[in-house]
Amino acid sequence: MKKQSITLVGQFPPPNGGISIPVKKIYKRIKKSEEFLDVNVVDISYDNKYINKGNSIYTITGNKICLFLKTLWTIFKKKNNIVHFHVAGFGMFFLVGHFLHYVCKDKVTIITIHGGDFCLNYKNSNNLKKYLIYKLIKKFDKVITVNVEQRKFLKQKLDINSKVIPVFDTPQYNEEIVDLDLKEDILEFNNKFDKVIIFTGMMLKYYGLEVLLNTIKHLIVKEYNLGLIIVLYGRQQDNKFNQKIDKLLNELRGNTKLLNKLEQNNFYYLLNKADIFIRPTFWDGDSSALREAAYFGNQVIASDCTWRPNKVITFKNKSYKDLSEKLIKVIKNEDIGKLDNIDFDNTANILELYRTINKKQ
Repeated sequence: MKKQSITLVGQFPPPNGGISIPVKKIYKRIKKSEEFLDVNVVDISYDNKYINKGNSIYTITGNKICLFLKTLWTIFKKKNNIVHFHVAGFGMFFLVGHFLHYVCKDKVTIITIHGGDFCLNYKNSNNLKKYLIYKLIKKFDKVITVNVEQRKFLKQKLDINSKVIPVFDTPQYNEEIVDLDLKEDILEFNNKFDKVIIFTGMMLKYYGLEVLLNTIKHLIVKEYNLGLIIVLYGRQQDNKFNQKIDKLLNELRGNTKLLNKLEQNNFYYLLNKADIFIRPTFWDGDSSALREAAYFGNQVIASDCTWRPNKVITFKNKSYKDLSEKLIKVIKNEDIGKLDNIDFDNTANILELYRTINKKQ
């Protein structure tokens, strides 16, 4: 069998976060394997600070028109026979995706829908946008979703078959190379508190940081001695929302530690030193950070916005009062909220799909 060659289209770290994490994991697994001829990444970047990411990482920057034209040309000139698109949401992709797919007409095409809000966004779209999204998804040879809710939605509403393959790998952690200043800083911070909670994501409203900060504020008033480590990978361009978060952070400045765009090994160090991981998202896919936190022994709490792994303690979506009750419950019982038999080898399922998919003639 002829070896397959793959182009991944999406984002590639740095910065870490969002779809850049699964794209990197797939890329690294393919690189380690001798079963594939070639792999490269079309990195559609919105951050001009990071442009030299490797010989086979083609970082595209510029305004929206430049991003589209450069992406179109880069995909066209690559001779790889499989093109795997990774999208968080359909934004403008429901339009430009048709052109991007056209230049792949002689290739096998795969799309992974990572965004946990896909179902809601589709329902809230007008009829024209729904039609264009439907026609676009139907063009792909394989459709991958990251949770059962998305798979059922695509089948029941659009009569589109898909496979559920979230991307996880066992965390590769080396404490010897953790930044020394970070170690000292976190040791000093953690020693102040009875429990240390960790949150990671972007400062976007749907990540639920406001809900979490109000919860911490509520419990501190009740004399719980809590520390919160916040790892951010970007901010929303919403000054009103940012000001609200900054105000809460200022009120909780003695109990919070804010860190930005951490390298992955340093992030794993934080997970290893924390007690509780909270995922308060308003919608979600199948969070890799949640499973990684469980791997390092954290008790895990998450909103009930979607399916969560067995034994995760869930709270009513967007409710800081319910989160407060569940957090108190977890603090009082260290045996709950811990996951068993965490499945981390999903990336292998992606590679198996690449191996078995038929090349277009």
